[in-house]
Amino acid sequence: SELKITFLKTKDGAPKEAAVVFLTKELLPEAQKTFPLTKKVWEDFKAEAGETVTVYTEGEVGRFLLCGLGSVEALELEDIRRAAVSAGDALAKLEVKKFRVLPFRSDAILEKEATTAALEGFLLRGYEYKADFTPRVRTPFEEICFITAEEPKEVKPLLQKTKTICEGVILARELANAPHSQINAERLAQVA
Repeated sequence: SELKITFLKTKDGAPKEAAVVFLTKELLPEAQKTFPLTKKVWEDFKAEAGETVTVYTEGEVGRFLLCGLGSVEALELEDIRRAAVSAGDALAKLEVKKFRVLPFRSDAILEKEATTAALEGFLLRGYEYKADFTPRVRTPFEEICFITAEEPKEVKPLLQKTKTICEGVILARELANAPHSQINAERLAQVA
């Protein structure tokens, strides 16, 4: 089925199966006040780059996936992409189909850029060679909902652009991974 990607200004109507939270070390004190998690979780989670922790709750959202990004000083968009790949892997293992991504805030990276990088990570994480030369995104997820401080109408154009880029990346990977015997002028014309 087609992946549904939505942008909401509030959490009303957002999926409740899981919430992904990207955190830098500097955001930890604020996150501890905001999220209803135990003191032990916050003692263990240090927001190191690549660190991912799943926490089950009895609140509105069934589980939180905390994704560490390290220090904001060294933060780059690629760190967010990698964290989204790790989060996507963890969510797929848990068989989560619908989830929300809470807004990323930082003076170093704009929310739109962070949202785009996260979406790229979620969409490209599950690539595997299929030899069918179709640029479609294959994902186990049914819905990804970004809660955004930006106006959704301002963020929506990013959706199509990002999906198109990801489809191009997938097609390029398909062509690069195909056996040489399958790649000839006629086949390339069919794919184009």
